[in-house]
Amino acid sequence: SENESFDLPPDAILLDGSPYLRTVEAFLASHVPVRPRVLDWGGDSGVNTPFRETAAVHHIYDISGRPVIDGAVTVGLADIRGDDYDLIVFANVLEHVSNPREAMAEIAAAMTPSTALYVEVPHEDVVRLIETPAERLARKKHWHEHINFFTTQALDALFADVGLRTVERISHQVSAGGKDSHVFSIVARKRAATAEG
Repeated sequence: SENESFDLPPDAILLDGSPYLRTVEAFLASHVPVRPRVLDWGGDSGVNTPFRETAAVHHIYDISGRPVIDGAVTVGLADIRGDDYDLIVFANVLEHVSNPREAMAEIAAAMTPSTALYVEVPHEDVVRLIETPAERLARKKHWHEHINFFTTQALDALFADVGLRTVERISHQVSAGGKDSHVFSIVARKRAATAEG
C-alpha cells in the first residue's frame, strides 16, 4: 500500500535488504518486462535492487567496491554505455551527491527511449509539511549525510533539465531504525525528441 510502514535498523537494510522492496517492485511492475535487464546505479552490493531475483541481467555500478550478491555483476561506465537496460535504479543516492544535475545527466546519457528510470529520494518532512521556502529554511536541521532536499517541482525541473520526464510518482511512508519517514518513488523516461531537436 502507499503508506506501508516498516521498522528495521538502518544497517539491516544495507546488509539484509529493504523490507519494502516488494512494494517498490509492485510500483514498477507495469513499467518493465517480467524479467527486466536492470542496472542499479549506486546499488552497493545489490541486495536492495528491485527484481534482483527475477532480472535477466543484474548489473551494479557503485564506487564502494563491496562484493556483490550472487547473480549480480559489477560494471563500469564503459560497460553501461554499451548496454540496453529495461530499468535503471537510482535509489537513495541523489540526496547525497554534491551535483545532482551532473549525476542525473550521466544517467540520462545511459538510457534509451525504452529505459525506465526508478529514482527514490527522501520526501523530507521539512519539504513535505512546510510550504514556504523561508519557513523551510528556518526549520531545516543539519543532516550529516543528506545534502539535497527535493520538492516535486524541483525533481520535475531536474529531470526536464537533463531530458527526462516524470511518468509516475508517489510519496509513501517507511520506517527504519525506529524513525518514520516518507520517500518519493518515481518512474521517469527520456522525453520524446521534438521537431526542433
